[in-house]
Amino acid sequence: MTTNDFFKKLDNQLEKISDAKYLFTCVSEVHARQVKRVFEQGLNSDGVKIGHYDTTQPLYVNPLRSPKKFPTKGKSGQSTFKGGGEHKTGYFDSYKSFRQAISRETGFVNLRLTENLKFDFTNSLILNGNVYQSGVNRNENVDKVNGISKKYGETTWRITQGEKDIFKKCVTLKLLDTLNN
Repeated sequence: MTTNDFFKKLDNQLEKISDAKYLFTCVSEVHARQVKRVFEQGLNSDGVKIGHYDTTQPLYVNPLRSPKKFPTKGKSGQSTFKGGGEHKTGYFDSYKSFRQAISRETGFVNLRLTENLKFDFTNSLILNGNVYQSGVNRNENVDKVNGISKKYGETTWRITQGEKDIFKKCVTLKLLDTLNN
């Protein structure tokens, strides 16, 4: 290999490495792990459960706003008011009891009542200049993320040390592969 050939090869390798898209595989791997951790395992970046569902505050839920239907009823369990009118909402002793009634996870907070937030976050990874960003795109989910951050803390969305280590290992392997070929 001549010196010119070596420099051409080195220039090609550096061009690949300097392209932000070069890291997409590593970034998307970490993002996928973050999605699984938050939405399936219910863990924050400290490896602790995000939280627990409320068991103290009663609430009324409109069945039209629920991912799974349930019978309408009042606080006393009847489907009609004393005057004969039908209830349009269902009464639940707490948010946790509502989730139990519609067969959703209640052992830990997993942020997946309708899958809307998870889907939005999962599909939010974008390249902005030379930086990859994730978050949510829909306004309704921006409000949810802000509320979750306020209620459960910013650690819900941060990258864990383990996820950072996976990223570093992936980048190292990609660099070595590029430089050795």
